[in-house]
Amino acid sequence: FHLWSTTPVSARARKMFNLQQLINKHTDDIAAIITKEQGKTLADARGDVFRGLGLLIYFYYFLIKFI
Repeated sequence: FHLWSTTPVSARARKMFNLQQLINKHTDDIAAIITKEQGKTLADARGDVFRGLGLLIYFYYFLIKFI
């Protein structure tokens, strides 16, 4: 946590944007893993991924307000 808290806001926003892009690119792979681990349907697993992605997008836009 200390490293993240001392990272400049612009760098944090950039890292969160990159993470968002990676998750978006690999949504199907992540959903397949969730399906195998938790026994959810693929549609439910995709929903989990998209909800998590929505949180990242929200916090990304929250951070860029401070840049």
